[in-house]
Amino acid sequence: MTTTTELPERIRAFLLKTFPALRRSPLSETDPLLQGGAVDSLGVLEIVTFLENDVGVALRDDDVVVENFESIAAIARLAKRRAADALPAVRDQP
Repeated sequence: MTTTTELPERIRAFLLKTFPALRRSPLSETDPLLQGGAVDSLGVLEIVTFLENDVGVALRDDDVVVENFESIAAIARLAKRRAADALPAVRDQP
């Protein structure tokens, strides 16, 4: 997975590439993504796919809630949480 400092920037780059409406003004880590319709429910699924395929974190069904996708910071926290959850399983393997 990406380092802690790189993750928000990777997320920002993905969002700006994928959602043109977010390019209208500078996008901070705390700017709302779902308000105003820049990212809709299908967009959330695109973010989930990005996190799983490009960032390498496995999300659970119950992770797909509004609170986890409200901002870049919320998405980064979710990814870090799931990455941390996976670490013990990796350590336990022979």
